[in-house]
Amino acid sequence: MVCVAGRFSTTFIGLLVLALALSACGRDDGAGGVAAPGTAVAQAPATADECSRAMAVEAWQGTISYSHARDIEGSNPDHVVYSVNVDVNARLEENYRNESVAGFLATTMGGTIAHSSEEHTHDTDEHRVDMVMSGEGPPIEASRMTLNVMADCRYDFYFIGNVFVTGTAGDEPIEGPKGVNPIRGAFEGSGLELSGTFDFPVYGPDEIEASVDKPIWFAERYDVAGMSGEEGLGTVRVNWRFVPGE
Repeated sequence: MVCVAGRFSTTFIGLLVLALALSACGRDDGAGGVAAPGTAVAQAPATADECSRAMAVEAWQGTISYSHARDIEGSNPDHVVYSVNVDVNARLEENYRNESVAGFLATTMGGTIAHSSEEHTHDTDEHRVDMVMSGEGPPIEASRMTLNVMADCRYDFYFIGNVFVTGTAGDEPIEGPKGVNPIRGAFEGSGLELSGTFDFPVYGPDEIEASVDKPIWFAERYDVAGMSGEEGLGTVRVNWRFVPGE
């Protein structure tokens, strides 16, 4: 039995922690009102009163959903086909606060992540190795959702998910956690409902690592970004909603 490790789990948790630290320090990354390719509608700017009410909240209930798929040919691997569907929810509890920002971390998470992928590679001219895996279920170990609410009416959120998958690599069975594409969003808020729909620009991991303060991103897989290049990866529509928790 071969175990599967998520491609994003270690590297992007580090990125999310660093980005979280940048927000906690009150860094102005220009998030409010930022335009991205193919934007949908996010919220209108909030009033100072609404911002104060949002800052006073001690726990939030959040939902995030998105879908993404690729079918691309290249070399090593020769062909990758994969799809991801995320529809998750979480209760986020306060884990730090100062006069400029209140930070929240998911303490319980539910919903569904579905992942399927096929990777076809030639080890030699004669030998072909196929890796096929799939899984659908709740977010599991190393999944993470965070929310920062700021006194200047901005907020940002992050999500990285893992789901249990099974499959085969050549003749060997495989199973274990599989990481799915992480996201970061940063917008202006409005009152006690922080929600919207937005076309997040897709970047390769190397580009995100080179500029960790990008306000809005959807991370492509390492292999797919390498096969298609770091630029011109398109957009993915993301839906989100955060409301005060009960």
